[in-house]
Amino acid sequence: MRVRINIALVCLLALSVIPQQATAHADDELPPIALAAQGHLKQGRYTEALAAAEAWTAEAAADARAYGLATTAAIFARDKAKALAYARKSVELSPAAIAPRASLVLALQLSGKKSDRETARAEVYELWRKSDAASPRPASFRRDDFDHEGKKIVATEFFELQGQRALKYEFFVYEGTGGPIVYRISFGSSESANRALREAGKLRDGERVFHLDRVYPDNAHETLGTFNSELSYDEVKAMAIAVVSGKRMPGSAAAIR
Repeated sequence: MRVRINIALVCLLALSVIPQQATAHADDELPPIALAAQGHLKQGRYTEALAAAEAWTAEAAADARAYGLATTAAIFARDKAKALAYARKSVELSPAAIAPRASLVLALQLSGKKSDRETARAEVYELWRKSDAASPRPASFRRDDFDHEGKKIVATEFFELQGQRALKYEFFVYEGTGGPIVYRISFGSSESANRALREAGKLRDGERVFHLDRVYPDNAHETLGTFNSELSYDEVKAMAIAVVSGKRMPGSAAAIR
């Protein structure tokens, strides 16, 4: 099934995966070496970005922002060991902030440390719940960043299900390592669909139906599967990888889980 989706939503969600710690402060608050690192990141020069960010950590050993930027650069440079080390240092320097700990979740994800990842993820959610809901707070965080069959895939996790087309996970699939978005794969829950199922007596209170979709740059989307419970990140990631590999096409996952 194909329906139309507002292209502005796709663009907005694409922007949401930009590393927050690399862009969280106004340029005039950052030293030249940090601005240079940001410039390298924007141009796709990740090795140079990492070198510049590391130079900033040497100049500002007590500044969590420096280690946050170094974490981001190391992730893009695919240096898992450095990403994890810098993420841990950033959390140490700024333990009450959401962004450093979210970066630690990503670094642990890339390092394959699932147990530590889940602990850090729970801590991110706890910090988010304790944050002031009346002030701006992140709706999501970057959960994963990996390559598969010649495509770059960036995953986002949303803190809560909100809105008519509530999302939990989103996978942006890019052509090559720096090409345009080919499509995105989302795992979420439609409020109207759930309301209709409840009214029909097919869902009990507290139950939700979730769906896996593929959304294209031309605003169209395909429903890939429907599930009667929320899946874990690892389960959704496995399905997203299968879709990218062409192993899970529209209509092949129609059974309710």
